[in-house]
Amino acid sequence: MDVDLNDFLRGNDIMEDLGIKSRATLCSITQKVKKDDFEKNPELIEKNRGFKLIAVEELNGRFRYIRNFYNEYLLQQKKRRDIAQDVSLIEKSKSTVDILGINALGPIHSGREKLIDFLNKNGKVRILLLDPSLNAFRERERKEELHNGFIAGRLREEYRASIGICKDIINFTDFKNNIEIRGHDQTPRMALVISDRDEDHAVLNCNIYPLEDNVRGLTGRHKLNISKSDRKSHFSEYMGHFVELWEGATAISEIESFIQQNRDKTKK
Repeated sequence: MDVDLNDFLRGNDIMEDLGIKSRATLCSITQKVKKDDFEKNPELIEKNRGFKLIAVEELNGRFRYIRNFYNEYLLQQKKRRDIAQDVSLIEKSKSTVDILGINALGPIHSGREKLIDFLNKNGKVRILLLDPSLNAFRERERKEELHNGFIAGRLREEYRASIGICKDIINFTDFKNNIEIRGHDQTPRMALVISDRDEDHAVLNCNIYPLEDNVRGLTGRHKLNISKSDRKSHFSEYMGHFVELWEGATAISEIESFIQQNRDKTKK
């Protein structure tokens, strides 16, 4: 087996890379083996290639995560995440759709028609954006846009576009009560599109934001597709991240005002 046991990662590095906080989540996606198993039981390792991380147990009780198995795991989860896959996920949803992004312009814009159809069939949608009036948004602007000493304002314009599309979606669903849009003020780590969160068949797309400056969040370093049935702990961790942000977020006043001003008009 062509594996370099000296080319490895530590668990903490992988947790940071995948945007997970729970050691239990890491353990749930790891196959731990003794060094001798690479020679004595290769079929055990082959069975889990791409589906689990492979960690070699060391004499001190620590584990080294072999890099090429980590890379294979990422490829198996999803070789790439693009907007078409997010739209497909929205289209396949039966009960709920949750969307998280700095401005979430990709899935909101490309998924407009699917979201309207889903809401008109009584599906429920939650959209969580980064509040541009608060500090975390300004920090993100500096991280992504600051170049030659100034910020062009791309993120704010994308946010404005998202708000306009959300109003359009609300209008074309006749101001029903089944869409809610909030803004939060936490450092953004990832984008999420989550389908049918409470169902056994729930699945999500995750884009872990780049760590480098002057790189858009859209071009994330890891693009994952995780189903609850296959990766319950991993799914729950990202779902929990959404819920934590959602519970600390506030309704977007511009959206609320738009609904209040126009809902009664549609009933006349």
